[in-house]
Amino acid sequence: IKVFGPNKKASLLEGSKVFAKEFMKKYGIKTAEFEVFTKDEIKKAKDYALSLLKKDNFCVVKADGLCFGKGSFVLKDKESTFKVIDDLLINQKLGKAGEKIVIERCLFGKEVSLIGITDSENLLLFLPSQDHKRLLDNDEGPNTGGMGAYSPVPFFKKELILKAYEKIFKPLLFGLEKEGIFYCGVIYAGIMLTEEDLYVLEFNVRFGDPETQVILPLLKSDLLEIILLAKEKNLKKELEFYDKSCLCVVLASAGYPYQYEKGKKITLKKEIEEEKNIIFHAGTEKRDNEFYTSGGRVLNVCGLGNTLKEAQANAYSLIKEIYFEGMQFRGDIGKKGIDYEENNTSKS
Repeated sequence: IKVFGPNKKASLLEGSKVFAKEFMKKYGIKTAEFEVFTKDEIKKAKDYALSLLKKDNFCVVKADGLCFGKGSFVLKDKESTFKVIDDLLINQKLGKAGEKIVIERCLFGKEVSLIGITDSENLLLFLPSQDHKRLLDNDEGPNTGGMGAYSPVPFFKKELILKAYEKIFKPLLFGLEKEGIFYCGVIYAGIMLTEEDLYVLEFNVRFGDPETQVILPLLKSDLLEIILLAKEKNLKKELEFYDKSCLCVVLASAGYPYQYEKGKKITLKKEIEEEKNIIFHAGTEKRDNEFYTSGGRVLNVCGLGNTLKEAQANAYSLIKEIYFEGMQFRGDIGKKGIDYEENNTSKS
């Protein structure tokens, strides 16, 4: 049986924040300054967090293990920081996932997702994308699994993609080989573009959601062929892409990302124009030839266009034709990219 995907040891790049941070430090991949603590080091953890708060007015506390997106906390005062540290290490609110914690410096800049496929020696990158993690417009509200994305990213041009390859993915592959870890699969880097450099926020060992919904429609190459080439350790050909933009808006249930409602009937008032739109189902179920909500993130409504602005218009135009009770979504997906394009076009 041909298996495409990382093994258990390689999966620690996503499954353990401690493993990933120490791996990056060891192999020279830039990431936020950090320290690791256990329940026997509560005072040290709080002292270190305080030092970051004094320096930056912010710090980040992360549980070591997988927490379905609920294990990372951006904090800006002593009380809330100490409470999170106590909740994780003493009260074990996240169980085994929080037995170790990473406390790190908060980075500021522009976030980009860069996803690639590797055969353990070679690596091919998809177009960059930008996720929107917060529930509400203007990046307000709680963190979610992702409320939308777009690709390509106007401010993350070819030279930055090449830099990411050289500074992030090449040392990653080198380090995996040195550690004796075979990796054939998808690798995802969450990157912060600061004024100084590129920093890795996290690695995932899979496609991102909703980033995949915007990068795959732009892929001209045959994905299955690429996967099979990776299995044969023959990932030599370049990926080809359509010269278009794709933008995805997530339609979520009332209450998401907390306790959310289910079983709401979904209606679509018009036919989908395939050259303009794609709808990817997520938290839905089909009963008696009708669709109903069954999860927090329900539908991914994608718009395609020759420009990012056109893709955005096509996505939001279709959303007007969709309804389910309690439907919520962001109205500003892609705004950062469009603003960048318009500002830089007017200057040139």
